[in-house]
Amino acid sequence: MQALPALIQEDIRRLVSATGIISSREVDALAYLPAALADHACRAIMEGVTNVVRHARATSVLISALRDGATVIIEIRDDGIGFDAATAGDAPGHYGLVGLRERARSAGGDLVIQTARGAGTTLRLRVPCVAWEANGAIDPVAGCLEGRSLSCDLPNGANG
Repeated sequence: MQALPALIQEDIRRLVSATGIISSREVDALAYLPAALADHACRAIMEGVTNVVRHARATSVLISALRDGATVIIEIRDDGIGFDAATAGDAPGHYGLVGLRERARSAGGDLVIQTARGAGTTLRLRVPCVAWEANGAIDPVAGCLEGRSLSCDLPNGANG
């Protein structure tokens, strides 16, 4: 089993390699996420990067994950065309941001979108590092400190 940060880096590399978008990735903090949140993180990152590839007309994207106490902050920042956040998700068939918000909520976190037309976009997903103990108690600190290897089950051809 490959560690989550390495898997995400490879998936991002595959996704942007055909586009010419320069990507920078610093995602080692993903290793601190408990297994219950790893899938949410993988899918949120890949959806965010897919949005950059499909819509942003960006020349570069920065993907970072940092641990801040009992929280992991995942950020996807591009230098693309930006958009009007107030109307995002209104177009039929465009559910990426709606899905990201729902994924953040179901993981116990939140999603903040900073964007403006012509100014690029930053997606900031905050998720708690939570470990569920056998007795049902939640230990947020232990969840962040475990730092175990995790795997990310992403479909092949995620850049479709």
